Amino acid sequence: MQWLDLSTARRPNLEPKRVNVDFPLWMVNRLDENAKKRGVTRQALIKMWLADRLEAAK
Repeated sequence: MQWLDLSTARRPNLEPKRVNVDFPLWMVNRLDENAKKRGVTRQALIKMWLADRLEAAK
């Protein structure tokens, strides 16, 4: 498409926003165990779990 520049396209409300969260070591270890079982990164696991929880809380 000659009139559509996808390199500048944006997805409203889906832009990443960096946040910092401190977890105790035992939580990080458990997150890593669960992430490894599922074959995903710790960050991906946290995002999946948070998304599920937020959907359930609607």
